[in-house]
Amino acid sequence: PKATVYLARPADEQIDFRLSVSNELDSKKCRITPRPPWPVSQSDARLFLCNSLAQSQFSIHLLGATPGKEQRSGLGSLSTLQLDLAAERQKQDAKFRRLIWIQPDVKPSDAEQAALIDSLENGKRLTDRDEFVRGGIEEFKEVIHDELARMGP
Repeated sequence: PKATVYLARPADEQIDFRLSVSNELDSKKCRITPRPPWPVSQSDARLFLCNSLAQSQFSIHLLGATPGKEQRSGLGSLSTLQLDLAAERQKQDAKFRRLIWIQPDVKPSDAEQAALIDSLENGKRLTDRDEFVRGGIEEFKEVIHDELARMGP
């Protein structure tokens, strides 16, 4: 594969955007993690996500109005959890980057998600290696293309 990319599990309202990004990554010959099936227990699911991140060169996070939940394992607050696990991955690998996208018109319907989005917009939750885009999905796909080009052939 050109690269192994962690494509974070979004909330249900972002599934169409995830599919669009997934198709884009497939067209670029990328391997996408995490791969189903998800483990059933929460502790195994967290380990599953950490292992998927460890295999990846960068992560993509598509944030919406709600934090998301993984039904099989019961993991909640997926947006925050996956961003935090990817931040831990950054501490272990200086080349690892997080690409984070929020629709320009999204209105969080959840207090936790609103706080997360605020912390990204004001920079408190960002690192110097993150790429944060609040714009259209096509604009964000260009950021993904740039990241893949930066990695070389």
